[in-house]
Amino acid sequence: MNAGWNDLNMPARMNTLAAAGLPMIQMNNEGHIVGMQSRIKKDDLGVFFNTYEELAEKLHDKERMKQIRANVRKHRFSFSFDYYVPELVALFHQVIQSKK
Repeated sequence: MNAGWNDLNMPARMNTLAAAGLPMIQMNNEGHIVGMQSRIKKDDLGVFFNTYEELAEKLHDKERMKQIRANVRKHRFSFSFDYYVPELVALFHQVIQSKK
């Protein structure tokens, strides 16, 4: 019930990290509604941690980090405006047609 804008918003830094092909790192918010965590988890784009020791351990797992980087590169364009242009144009056409 205490979810705020920062919990539900996709921070601007996600776009920059995705464009660079870099995995995202976030404190684990399991059990809460956090937009960034939901998006990262959906396509396996980053690392969640509870302690810094756990984070260090995860970052040293070379095979896992390689897989996450590949996932980020695969999905990075979905963090750009251009990715959504066809869908947005189709919506505009639909709205225009509905008004005629």
